[in-house]
Amino acid sequence: MLILNLAIKSDILISKLLKKGIMKNRYVEISKSRLFQFQDQIPWTKINQVVEFGSSYGDTLEEIGVKNKVKNLIGFDLQKPTNNKIKFYKEDLNQINFKKYSDHIKNGDLFLFLDTLEHLLNPIGFIKNLASLQKKGSHLLVSCPNFKSIRMLFAFIKGELPKEKYGYFDETHLHWFTEQQLKNILILNGFKIKKIKFIYSNNKLLSFIQKIFPSRLTIQFFIIAEKN
Repeated sequence: MLILNLAIKSDILISKLLKKGIMKNRYVEISKSRLFQFQDQIPWTKINQVVEFGSSYGDTLEEIGVKNKVKNLIGFDLQKPTNNKIKFYKEDLNQINFKKYSDHIKNGDLFLFLDTLEHLLNPIGFIKNLASLQKKGSHLLVSCPNFKSIRMLFAFIKGELPKEKYGYFDETHLHWFTEQQLKNILILNGFKIKKIKFIYSNNKLLSFIQKIFPSRLTIQFFIIAEKN
């Protein structure tokens, strides 16, 4: 009952903050680069090549290059990055030919899926194909909206998913994951889980409430895994 009350209060608070413009719902408004969410979770001294699927304008890759001195940056998307130091391949991820890029994948040390998997037609097949080419010890980072959150479950029960043009309830989301579900998918495809982290709000009051029961009160999580 306590968790339900907290979830309701959390949902009401989020709605108010969104309406007032205090809390943002678009990733580009929160931060163009997502590096701040995982900077301290990656062994950067071992990372020589980063591959991002769904690289958009390349802001995260660009910051990785600047802050962590990684020179080999590769992005796959339909949108070309603004930084010409990023090696870019224009690809529809639902139709990508992994064999064509096998050398890049085999030499990759870190692979990023920053809110990308949920947009794919066959995310499990994508992970399986990628894992078959990844080298042992390479890292995979996946961030997703948290379907286990009570706020999302409420929206699902009310038939409101998808209900927005962008953000955590994006109408282009084809799949909804929980951290346990994604953990199991990765383990079955030859990964060991290094870290599961829930993303807290920048609003201090909301963050305080979320930390009481993060798996139910946060609306986004990420997983860092290492290839066995």
